[in-house]
Amino acid sequence: MPTVTLNPLDKADEYTVLSNGNRSVDSSTGSGNYRSVRATHAKVRGGLWYFEVLVMVDYPTNPRNALGIINTTHVLNNIPGSDISSGDKWGVGLTVQGALYVDDLNTSNTINNSYIPQLSDNDRVGIAYDLNLGKVWFAVNNTWVGGGTPG
Repeated sequence: MPTVTLNPLDKADEYTVLSNGNRSVDSSTGSGNYRSVRATHAKVRGGLWYFEVLVMVDYPTNPRNALGIINTTHVLNNIPGSDISSGDKWGVGLTVQGALYVDDLNTSNTINNSYIPQLSDNDRVGIAYDLNLGKVWFAVNNTWVGGGTPG
């Protein structure tokens, strides 16, 4: 399987700075919206997938940090899972404050769950997703949140 990195040609703007061989992103400069970057392995159609993110939070001075999965038409200057401007966009996103955003075609749900913790510096977030079943799971520091385990 090829190594997956962040795609320097598919990022929000010039303030989304990649480093560490395109495996790290810093969007703390500039002002305004959230900034996203897609991975180089973006055109998956099905199957089971998993990735991890090491959170480096400048919170509360820069609370605009979020992570998740989005399709290729989701805008890059908003929280993953919060763009419903048309029915061909979908995503799931988790903010550092612990808010979960879910797009399901034309329906956007913001779910503030008490079981999703506010993320801290050096937290490791795992994201497992099953594109065949349309399910997503989040883990924080190797503990699956919200009940259930992938599989």
